[in-house]
Amino acid sequence: GLLGRLLGELMAGAPGLRLRTLIETTDRLLDALRNETLDFFVGDVRAADTDSELQVEPLYTCRFGWFARQGHPLEGRRALTIDDVLRHPLIAPGFIGPEDERRFLRRYGLTGSMLDRFTLQCADGGTVSQVMLATDAVMPAIELTMLEELRAGSVIALDVQPVLDAELVLGIVQRAGRTLAPAAARAFDFVRQYLVGLEAEAASAGGAAR
Repeated sequence: GLLGRLLGELMAGAPGLRLRTLIETTDRLLDALRNETLDFFVGDVRAADTDSELQVEPLYTCRFGWFARQGHPLEGRRALTIDDVLRHPLIAPGFIGPEDERRFLRRYGLTGSMLDRFTLQCADGGTVSQVMLATDAVMPAIELTMLEELRAGSVIALDVQPVLDAELVLGIVQRAGRTLAPAAARAFDFVRQYLVGLEAEAASAGGAAR
């Protein structure tokens, strides 16, 4: 994934560098940035694009989908409905804001609380993957976070209609007006190249599918 490759790149380029990472929900990453616990993070830039104290650089518009383990009872079925999905445990992989919740409910013609429908809410990607692979749970997620599992064949994308239209734009978020350390500048360049490569890969896959 992006984080592991980025850390390897930075450690190879500057052996004496001291690094600290934080894998958290967007709201907690924003708090850490404002408290100067972090120099920057890669995440949803929409959460910070109206904050004058922060600087954002949008890089990658995410595509969302529904995912389950290989061999799931819903595998191979076409045009699944939300009722089909809700017959199985749901996993929420991270923070879901009020606007995202309202969008989800409108999209699928649901009422009440979206969060009450989730069996598990967890921001730790490793734990989420383990649970999904060991159960019949279904998860709405960013395609980017599932690439390795999709390539390995351990996870499948489900054909749920209508398509999930959640919005998320990945990019770099940092404090405004700060001079970049050389390591941060290298990190930004690496993140840009990585996400541009994903865009090109997605475009190529889309062209092959048409």
